[in-house]
Amino acid sequence: MQPIFLLADSSLLFSNAAHGGALRDRIRSAVGDDDPSAAFLGEPEAVELFDAAMDALGIAKRRAIGARYSAMDDMCLRAADLIVLGGGDLARGWERVGAGDVKDAITRRYLEGAVLVGVSAGAILLGVGSEALRMVPFAIEAHAEEDDWRHLRTLVTESTIGIGIPFGAAAVYADGTLEPIGKPLVELRLKGSSVVESLLLPAL
Repeated sequence: MQPIFLLADSSLLFSNAAHGGALRDRIRSAVGDDDPSAAFLGEPEAVELFDAAMDALGIAKRRAIGARYSAMDDMCLRAADLIVLGGGDLARGWERVGAGDVKDAITRRYLEGAVLVGVSAGAILLGVGSEALRMVPFAIEAHAEEDDWRHLRTLVTESTIGIGIPFGAAAVYADGTLEPIGKPLVELRLKGSSVVESLLLPAL
């Protein structure tokens, strides 16, 4: 299966730091193809940012999927080599990606070899939860370090691990493992009646 990229925010996609460039290279390498296409599901005001990110990745063919899911949207999403779920309001994001046809298209396309990238709320939507796509086996929270991951802690159960991705960081889920990029990730597990916190450190 292709890797899934989970970003707390979009800064790494434009960063000149080594881990920013490495992340872009990994996404582009995973996408492959000489002339790949990308699809974006997110807030309308984020389309310009999506276009800039695709320029940085060298992907010219792209489409922002509209809130009113059309036949053309469906055709483009089901053919996309890269699917990006953007940030913004989480509830509106779930309305956009949780609808039957859209959810089915994302899942099928991933199984066929597309690369998934979730940014902020988009990363949360790729995790587990009552309103999430469950593409990675963790509850995800993004850039919530200032409130000590308060909401994420409520999601941790005996069977659910919580992963907090701080501002400026990302995680790559591949082959059953989670790799931090840029900064340590926060891992929350339930032990007895307590939630235990540990750090997942990036490779040097």
